Amino acid sequence: MNLKEREEYYNVVREFLQFRDYANKYLENTSGYFEYVCKQIIKDHSEGNRPYIESCIIFLKYLKYLKNIDDFHENTAFCKFVNYSLNQNLRKYLHNEQNTLNFYKNLKTEDVSKQCYIEKCENEIKYIQKYVLGNIESLYNLYLNFEKYTSSLVNNNLSHCYYASACSSIYNNCINTCDVQYDVAFCEILKKFKDEYNEQLSHENKCQYIKKVLSYPEKKNVRDTQHTRDRYGSYASGSISPKSNSPGNNITAAIVTLLVTPLTLFILYKKYIGIGKNKGEEYQKLLSINSQNEKEIMYNNEYYIKYNASPQ
Repeated sequence: MNLKEREEYYNVVREFLQFRDYANKYLENTSGYFEYVCKQIIKDHSEGNRPYIESCIIFLKYLKYLKNIDDFHENTAFCKFVNYSLNQNLRKYLHNEQNTLNFYKNLKTEDVSKQCYIEKCENEIKYIQKYVLGNIESLYNLYLNFEKYTSSLVNNNLSHCYYASACSSIYNNCINTCDVQYDVAFCEILKKFKDEYNEQLSHENKCQYIKKVLSYPEKKNVRDTQHTRDRYGSYASGSISPKSNSPGNNITAAIVTLLVTPLTLFILYKKYIGIGKNKGEEYQKLLSINSQNEKEIMYNNEYYIKYNASPQ
């Protein structure tokens, strides 16, 4: 995925929140035909492969949902979300561009009765590299927590403090990669988020221990930047320099930052859940969010290691 394509995805991640909320309600509808088509593509129907089949069914349900919304043709962000969801859920099944295209082609072939509306996002279906998936997921979590922060400001408890702290933690873990020229498009989005966060938090007066001002790494001079690239390689292009293949160099920046996020979020959760007034309900709500964040960060951690450790 080139720079322009990455920029297009990063710029619409915020819209994923709205689409997922609407589309997930539609997923409650069952369809035996979708399952039939997916099982024709994924021949192994063992219990271990059930998640792949379920993800395939979800993909087809998303496409059907798109058929039924009025403004579909005006919003390519919806198709980007569908493609992102496909790549994320089937990341262990789709290993490269050709596998992804073949999977889509096979779905079209099996959909004899044309009930799956495969053509709806045909131009947007493509393979998304694992590090880009990780960036999208990080942005999604940033926007999700920020939205929850702003929407919970009207509550009398301090649950919004957790969301602000989660934003700060995720941002700081992501921004460290910008110090090594990780992905320019990704870092530009983080910079915009930083400005929005700082503006919003400038009015915060209830949460005592949250970080109200996020910072962005200062630009290095050309020599330092080139030295950094030589050490860490180009993650964004997928080409890793020989030096970057050493365990001490090629995964340090990405992995160390991701490892600390679950622990940080857990500490934040423990602190703010003790402050909140409505402990029973908030406990379940925040525990669910923290658990989801841990799973997503652990997943990011896993494929960062695999991506950077594999021969390029």
